[in-house]
Amino acid sequence: MCNLVKIMTEQILFTSATLYAPALALSAVTSFSVSMSVVSVGVVCTFYCTLRRREVPTDDSCTEFLSLPQGGMKAVLWADVFQGVLMFVCLFAVIGKGCLLLGGIGNVFEIAYKGGRLVFPKFSFNLDKQYTIVNIIFQGMIIMMSNFGGDQLQVQRLMTLRNVKRSRIATYISTAMIVSFQLLCCLSGLVLYAYFRYCDPMTSSSKPINSADQLSRFLRFSIHDLYKRRS
Repeated sequence: MCNLVKIMTEQILFTSATLYAPALALSAVTSFSVSMSVVSVGVVCTFYCTLRRREVPTDDSCTEFLSLPQGGMKAVLWADVFQGVLMFVCLFAVIGKGCLLLGGIGNVFEIAYKGGRLVFPKFSFNLDKQYTIVNIIFQGMIIMMSNFGGDQLQVQRLMTLRNVKRSRIATYISTAMIVSFQLLCCLSGLVLYAYFRYCDPMTSSSKPINSADQLSRFLRFSIHDLYKRRS
């Protein structure tokens, strides 16, 4: 029962976060509010995930069937692949263009270092500190073991593979991609800080954004508008 409550709580929080992120992007390019975008994304995802594969007879004898994939696990997996590729492409694009505007990745690290954003965590068992080597390692181990060992979203994907060997290979590949993605997210955060170091959109008089979770989106629009004006 305790495990059930834990999984339900975790999935509710996880689903809320995963719905909010694309809804925020959708509301930025449409006239939808964030609430309406959350509902729209949720309805679309629920629809294609609940569809199932059906077979349609190709002749009157009904001996041959045409298989029509209509969602289900296959749709979820292909959506994950497309989403993963899109996230990596967007991160590379933002980091690449940001570094070009800032004079190279070396300048980005120099600006971040001078601004106190490259502080290496200390080796300490003090639980009052936000980041230490100890809590980063243990936090990463616990989260990854929980995700790959008992999370329903991960287990159901691994169960679609033919054997245990392929599941292990998929886990190794997924681990490498997660680490790469996290490093790119950290690098994009440094680019974000370096780009807005003299003009914080949150405190400027024009107030172009209302919350910190809109900073990344505002950076992409700012870079796009800058290149559009130059062209």
